[in-house]
Amino acid sequence: MGEKTPRGTPFPVSKLASIRGPKLSREQKTFNRTHRCIKCGRRMLNPAYSLPDGTVVSPNRLRGMLQGAAAWGAGSVLMHGIGAIPGAVVGGLAGVGFRDAQTRATCSRCGHCWDVFALTEPIPTPQGELGVQQIVETMRTEELIGDELRRVDNSSSSTSLVRRLRATRRWAKTYDIQVERTSTTTQGLDVALHDLAGYRSVVEAAVKQNYAISTEEEQTFEEEIELTVPARTNVQLCLHWKRLWQEGYVVISDGNVAANIPFRTVIGVTFDQESIDT
Repeated sequence: MGEKTPRGTPFPVSKLASIRGPKLSREQKTFNRTHRCIKCGRRMLNPAYSLPDGTVVSPNRLRGMLQGAAAWGAGSVLMHGIGAIPGAVVGGLAGVGFRDAQTRATCSRCGHCWDVFALTEPIPTPQGELGVQQIVETMRTEELIGDELRRVDNSSSSTSLVRRLRATRRWAKTYDIQVERTSTTTQGLDVALHDLAGYRSVVEAAVKQNYAISTEEEQTFEEEIELTVPARTNVQLCLHWKRLWQEGYVVISDGNVAANIPFRTVIGVTFDQESIDT
């Protein structure tokens, strides 16, 4: 009988090496052996695991991914090129969805990140069949979306005041497919204009699935702000709200030509705060 992990006990991901299924990256294998950050050397039971959109992945969930893949019968890592099929997995590890296959590990001390899984080269798309090969993230950008002004009047008091304010903003996941900026990976070949509509539908399906985007889904951002207002002072607090974009490109192919189609998607909101004493 194997040793059982008590309920509620963090599961050390190093034990995942013994589960037959998709392959782990070299960095993850190194961590499994040492339980230390590859960069700073900090010792820890587990790093912080997350998906590209920031969704937290618990160690036990990560274990479940690999156990599910093993049950599926996977012995190696595969990338699948699948066309615009509603609800289909765009690509990823055998037995692990494309989105889960992009799980990243982050050291809580130095912030160093590494891929958990080792992705191999994608399987060639059959000639004439349009399919997604890869989703590549490039950078994150910020967009100002407005200011919010709060006032706390303590001008009539001889003692300082501590006020807790809650900053709240609703936001929706959305995306922008920039097919007009499509480029090919083969020198001298251009993408025909009549192909762009078909490319857009394939890329939209891939981006929506990878970042779990629903047209009806809204999120609420909340953060508590503690503000100390000196005696005989009127404080104006200005919140400069920003929308956070993840940018990248989707690699698609019809078996002859591979094209890179840029995209960006909203992954959250945040704010910078500025206070003025009067």
